[in-house]
Amino acid sequence: MQKITMTAEVEIIKELFLSTHPAMQLILRFLAAIFGGYGITYSLMKAISLLLPWQKHTETVSFCEWLLPLVYLAAIVWTFAAASAQYAWKVLLSGIVLVGGIALIASCFR
Repeated sequence: MQKITMTAEVEIIKELFLSTHPAMQLILRFLAAIFGGYGITYSLMKAISLLLPWQKHTETVSFCEWLLPLVYLAAIVWTFAAASAQYAWKVLLSGIVLVGGIALIASCFR
C-alpha cells in the first residue's frame, strides 16, 4: 500500500492542471466556464449594486437581471475561445479578484 502525502496530491493536481491533453483541456475549460463565469458574474453584480447611485433596490436588481446573463454568456464563450484553459483560468480569477476588490472598497464607503 502506497502512502500518498499532501505534497504528492498537490503534484498530481498540478500535473492535471498543466496537462496539454485535449480531453483535460476541455474539462478545465468547462470548469472555468461554469465556476469562473459564475464568480465573475457574482462579483460584478455585487460591485454594480454597491456603485450605482439608484435609490430603489428594485432598479438595481432589474438592471442586473438583464445585464448579468450577458456577462455570464460572454465569460463562457470567451473561455472556449481563449488560447488555453490555463490562460482562461488566470484571466477569470484575476477578474474575480479585481472586481471583488472594487466591490469590497465600495462597501467600505457605503
